[in-house]
Amino acid sequence: EIKMTASFGVAALSGKDNDLEALLVRADQAMYRAKEAGRNQVVVIEPPRSDPAESSPLQLAATG
Repeated sequence: EIKMTASFGVAALSGKDNDLEALLVRADQAMYRAKEAGRNQVVVIEPPRSDPAESSPLQLAATG
């Protein structure tokens, strides 16, 4: 029996945002946050908002 686990980083674009380079940077940051949080983690980084204090990653435990 082989058991596999995965950590995912997810980032999204807002309606006005079309900067693909920034999207890849945020997705990469989310992936590393998921790895730091442990196995079987998903970290979602929402699109940047006008107020930086409102931007916080949403962390969800992956089911497995």
